Amino acid sequence: FVLRALAIRLGVLGEMRLAAGEREGAKPALEEGLALARRLRDADAGNAELRADLALALARIGALRLAKGDKAAARAAYAEALALVQALEAAGQLMPDQKTWRAYLEDALAKLGD
Repeated sequence: FVLRALAIRLGVLGEMRLAAGEREGAKPALEEGLALARRLRDADAGNAELRADLALALARIGALRLAKGDKAAARAAYAEALALVQALEAAGQLMPDQKTWRAYLEDALAKLGD
């Protein structure tokens, strides 16, 4: 529980810093939040909540990488997040507030192109 709360807070902090234009300040928080989200998901791979947390962390990393001009890395993060969201959706495990994630990720990938 404590590690999950920390991962979520790091993601929020990184997202706020990125929105404020502080790319370098956002990077450590987002990367640490992603690492924690992966670790938690790996420890309980069947947990839908942890898979959704990982998808959100990947989407945030994608936004950071895109803001830094690394389109290939952004595309990879968005694609991984989309795969998680699609799997959750197929299993009927997306929460109501997560229903828009698929469209957001598909749009982000479409804008990046091939």
